[in-house]
Amino acid sequence: SLEAYYQEIGRAGRDGRPAEAHMLYGLGDIRTRRLFIDDEDASPEHRRRSHGRLDTLIGYCETAQCRRQVLLGYFGEGASPCGNCDNCLSQAPRADGSIEARIILSAVAQTGERFGASHIVDILLGHETEKVLARGHQRLASFGTGAAHKRPAWLSLIRQLVAGGYLVPDPDGYGGLAISESGRALGRGEIAFEYRVETRHRSLRDKARSAQAAADAEDLDAALLATLKALRLRLAKERQVPAYVVFSDRTLIAMAERCPRDLAAFAEVNGVGEAKLKEFGEVFLSAIAEHQSGGSG
Repeated sequence: SLEAYYQEIGRAGRDGRPAEAHMLYGLGDIRTRRLFIDDEDASPEHRRRSHGRLDTLIGYCETAQCRRQVLLGYFGEGASPCGNCDNCLSQAPRADGSIEARIILSAVAQTGERFGASHIVDILLGHETEKVLARGHQRLASFGTGAAHKRPAWLSLIRQLVAGGYLVPDPDGYGGLAISESGRALGRGEIAFEYRVETRHRSLRDKARSAQAAADAEDLDAALLATLKALRLRLAKERQVPAYVVFSDRTLIAMAERCPRDLAAFAEVNGVGEAKLKEFGEVFLSAIAEHQSGGSG
């Protein structure tokens, strides 16, 4: 937990001399800790609290902010940048995540600020899980708006929003996320949000997948795909949102491959949820039909 980490680093520098504290962690450590939590002979509430504390600690590890600010902020104290931590000294790779943050905050708000990170990400990715369907969340405007990123990226962004104080975990330990005042300001576009970018070397498997994707793309009707992308861009500009919020590239490629002729077939395209089917189904079907008939778009 972050409380335990705070106690451990407090041992450094007790003699008044400069000291360094190092934290080493990896995905394997996180998996192991989660297994330990799930195997505990404890109540579901206790396990939820333990997972929540672990998520808070991971968010601290992943944050791009000054670590002193995040750590003291967790305990309700304000602080200026320390100028000594790795984030202050080395400036880890960062990117503007304001748009992604607003997508997350929108989903949290639309679900009543009662659900945890996993459920929010299911909504963003357009996954029709039993929990999503039981609550009718496949009909939310946020459903399927996160296709531009994979699940680990969205979970990391949520953890960093928690670490930055924009999202607040349920104090009773039930896993729900609420939006703080700073989070509401971020949602209104009054402030920006930067997040730590994970830099990884591409593996041979990743390169092979990219090569296969490129080969698959060669079999597509390139003109149709270009038409669909142009339509997506126009719709995105009309709504003042990023293009991927309308549909991801992967979904457009699937459309170009399948060439659906009616709403039922269009609904089967990966990335098309109920809300997007109603909003965009007819216009994209018309574009596909017009292209196939040889008409000009």
